[in-house]
Order: sequence, then structure tokens, then C-alpha cells
Amino acid sequence: MSAYRGLQQVQAKSAVRAWLRRGAQYVSFEEFHAKCVDAGVADSTAFLRGLEGTGSVVYKGGVLNLHPEQVFNEITASAGVAAEECEHYMARQALEEKLRPMEEKKAAIDQKAELWRRKIWARTLAYCGFQMALFSRFTFVDFEWDIMEPVSWLVVQFNAVLFFGWMYRHGVEHTHEMYDAMILKKLSNRLYQHHGFNVARWQKLKSAVDALTAKHASGLKFL
Repeated sequence: MSAYRGLQQVQAKSAVRAWLRRGAQYVSFEEFHAKCVDAGVADSTAFLRGLEGTGSVVYKGGVLNLHPEQVFNEITASAGVAAEECEHYMARQALEEKLRPMEEKKAAIDQKAELWRRKIWARTLAYCGFQMALFSRFTFVDFEWDIMEPVSWLVVQFNAVLFFGWMYRHGVEHTHEMYDAMILKKLSNRLYQHHGFNVARWQKLKSAVDALTAKHASGLKFL
């Protein structure tokens, strides 16, 4: 009699397994239990533990996952992404350690270049003020307007031609903004060279850090 009941249980469990293979990816425990009762399985909970032990299903939160290989693939993919992100983070940390002192040195040099730039514009303003004061004296004290009018016109044109010629020689736009940017760049390059700052190495490190930061951000968004 016990052998017959054992055979019945084997057949009942085989029927449930066949039903699970034909089912969707997820089945609730209630559905599984009802199918076990209909098929004649004596203990659906013990049967479920046996299925989990063989890796046939994954049971979590009252739901049976009938394709555990997908869970394994997802976990493996997530672990791979996490490991890659960890490597990127460690590499970025190492590069940032090398970049940090260079950034501090560059900031100090740039601040000094900005100070020299302001001095150049202050001297230019002083030159314009001196020129105006000198021409005013010549016009109203030492000479007359008839004499100073053509002189003033020639000096103004000379200044414009001189400035335009300088910009034309360097092949840049004839504006004060462009001239200001060129001054700052020229001063910065001179100070970089004077203080032994390796601009190429700084650019290479910064590009590498930016690239790893972008990869890390995209990886976090993916996760």
C-alpha cells in the first residue's frame, strides 16, 4: 500500500512539474498549492523546498520564479557591473590623488596671471589718461585747436591701426574681449613654464578623471 502511495506521489509531482514547465515565468504560491492539491501532492510546502533544493524554482515573497537561470544571469551581470564600477572608482581615486596637487599649483599660477592681467589693463588705462591729459594741455594751454586737431586725429588713427595690426598678425578677432583672452593665455603659459608646470600632463590626467567620472555616473544610472 505504501509503495502504491509513493508511486502516486511521484506521478502527482511529475504532473505538477510538467505544469510548471508550461507555465509563465512567475506563479504565486496559492496557484502552486492549488495545483498540488488537484494533482494529489500530500505536502506542497515540502515539495516546494525540494524544487528549490534542485534549483528548479526560486521562491521569494510568495512568488515562484520558474526560470532561476535568469535570476542567476541578472545577479552575475549586476556583480560584473559592480566590480567594473569599483575598478573605475579606485582608478579615479588614484588619478585624483595625482591631479589634486597639480590643480592647486595651477590655481595659484592662474591667480598670479589674473593679477598681471589686471596690471596690464591698469597701465593701459593710465596711458589713455596720460594721453588725454597731455593733449588737453597742448590744445588749451601750449598750442591752439587748429594745430592740435590734426595731431589728435593722427594719434587716434595710429593707435587704432597699431591695435588692428597686432590682432591681424595673430589672426584673431579685432575685439577687446579677444585681446583680453590672449593676454591671459600668454601670461598663464609664461608662468606655467617659469614654475615648471606640466600642462600636457595636467590635461592628460584631467581627461582621464573626467572619462572615469562619466563612466561611473553612467554605471550608477544603469544600476
